[in-house]
Amino acid sequence: EDWTIVKHSKTDLNDSAVGEELSDEEEEALASCKLRLQEHVVFPYWDRSNPDYTPLKAPPTSTSAHSACNLATSWTAYTQQLEPFHYLPESVILSESQVIRETLWVLLGAEKSFVYTFEEEGISVRRDIQVSHLTPLSLNRQLEYFAVIATHLFRMRQFIQAVGNTAAGIPSGRPGVSYTSCQTYEAFADALTQCLEGVSVQLQRVEKSIVDREKFVSLMSLEAELLPAFLEV
Repeated sequence: EDWTIVKHSKTDLNDSAVGEELSDEEEEALASCKLRLQEHVVFPYWDRSNPDYTPLKAPPTSTSAHSACNLATSWTAYTQQLEPFHYLPESVILSESQVIRETLWVLLGAEKSFVYTFEEEGISVRRDIQVSHLTPLSLNRQLEYFAVIATHLFRMRQFIQAVGNTAAGIPSGRPGVSYTSCQTYEAFADALTQCLEGVSVQLQRVEKSIVDREKFVSLMSLEAELLPAFLEV
């Protein structure tokens, strides 16, 4: 209803009356639409070139009465009391849902992420992100676990691709890395493919349940839920 009012208002770009003032009803409808966009559109936290991007020196204090919501802030204050010269780097505050979403994408094979970085040694966790109700140490330990698993899955996918390319006569494209085409490698790559398919199905199931808001998922519950699938690979 609000959108209908705005759409048919005299401020339409195709209307000759562009520039005229909005009525009170149109102003209220436009404000309602902006509020809905703010509630449902994710701020591009991954884009540091965005003019609205503002790294924080400390986690913001939550308005919630529950003390756990300000755990990161409390931990930072405690650390600074113990060590007055403690260096606090600029950090980006993310919600746990955003961190979980990035984790699922990396586990599914995405090679770009804001939370994780890709290096020659494997996948590692960024140190300049925080979640308001988790201490930096707790957050890093949980994400490091997923980084190790993601590195393992990433190398498995690389091996499968390399074997497939070798069988098709395509160079690996990686200096010093080559695989001799043989039935043993191909059979092993086929077995790995089937294992990865099972993991992918489980990851997609979890992602769908989060999108559909069927249940609440935390980093700890995600680790417990995916453990059986991880044990298979």
